[in-house]
Amino acid sequence: MTTAPFLLVTELTWWDDEGAGAQWCPTGREFGPSSEADRPSRVPGTLVLEALTQCAGLFLRQTHTSPGSSWMLTGVDDSDVDHLRWGRELTLTCTVRRRSAHAAVLAVSAATEKGEVCHAMILMHRV
Repeated sequence: MTTAPFLLVTELTWWDDEGAGAQWCPTGREFGPSSEADRPSRVPGTLVLEALTQCAGLFLRQTHTSPGSSWMLTGVDDSDVDHLRWGRELTLTCTVRRRSAHAAVLAVSAATEKGEVCHAMILMHRV
């Protein structure tokens, strides 16, 4: 497993040269110590995309030739996010589509035990 200073996804459960996976369970605590009444009724799609971006960032950091390199999200395309209730365990996956020394395009997806709830193509840039 590999770790990095992210808040939602703290470690990868698997990775190889082409992709990686992680687990994440949105609880609402991602918004801080506010009460449940203050959080949205469903997990915001942007929060799911952030978790997927963190999974991709961990993967790129783990497999890039420059140890400790950081990656930043610079674009999202073809995204679709379904409604998701709080407390549902998500399996996050990212797969490299194109990669250079300073940029990568990845297909990302999130799924519950009932199936996919989010997919997108993301562009990451090394900073």
